Amino acid sequence: MFVCLAVLAVIPVSTLVILPPRLSALVLLATAGSSGPIVAAYFSTKGASTAPELLAAAVTLAAGGAAMALAIYLSLWHRLEDNFDAWPWAVEQQRRLAAKAVSALACPFTGRDPKLRCPSCGCLAAEGGFHGGDALRAVGFIVGESVLAWPRAAKALEQVVDVVAARRDLDAALDLRGNFMWCALTACCAGCAAWQRTCALLPRLAAVLAAGAAVAACAPWAFARSLAVLGRFAGIVRMAAAALGIFYALAALAVQLHAAAAAAAGLNQR
Repeated sequence: MFVCLAVLAVIPVSTLVILPPRLSALVLLATAGSSGPIVAAYFSTKGASTAPELLAAAVTLAAGGAAMALAIYLSLWHRLEDNFDAWPWAVEQQRRLAAKAVSALACPFTGRDPKLRCPSCGCLAAEGGFHGGDALRAVGFIVGESVLAWPRAAKALEQVVDVVAARRDLDAALDLRGNFMWCALTACCAGCAAWQRTCALLPRLAAVLAAGAAVAACAPWAFARSLAVLGRFAGIVRMAAAALGIFYALAALAVQLHAAAAAAAGLNQR
């Protein structure tokens, strides 16, 4: 229970930090613009009408549903992740390495001489094209951390010919970790960082936000008897849940749109 409350308290802050400043401001303005009239209508009728609560639930479920519909579309039909799976930024390097043209190698992101090797895809990158790694457990918050390359780890376990190579691939896959709450990643090249952020971490954050929005929208009806005990404060709790649900739903939609736009932009740059 404590962990769930902590997540609900931290996610709004982390979401506003992760999103671009203009998009964060737009989410806040949209939340205030949509929840403000609903709260005013509720208190003007002294809670006698259920229309404000129904309208808040409708806005919440519509925005949250749109976020999840976009996530499902990008996961099943128009899979942006398929464009990242083949590591397109490393194809030219691999071709030159196969031809033993080591002197012609250049960072695919900056065009400069490579100095660092990505532990995930093996790409050689310059410092400007390498993500140095984030603190996954920001401010000691351990929720949201996970391994991001499970398919590669499973593929490494299937190798039976070269045990040393299989162990190397397995270690590299398990070392690629991330935390969706802060969109934080371990050290990797810019290509892998863009891939995991836009196709793994941001969609997970959007899913959690959409789930939180649904809970906030349904909580006043699910705990109606418990809220009745609060008397006149019940209305404040109801409207706080309504405003929080609207914020979560709009934030989920913004995060999913940001993930899709960032993935498309990342692919165009490669």
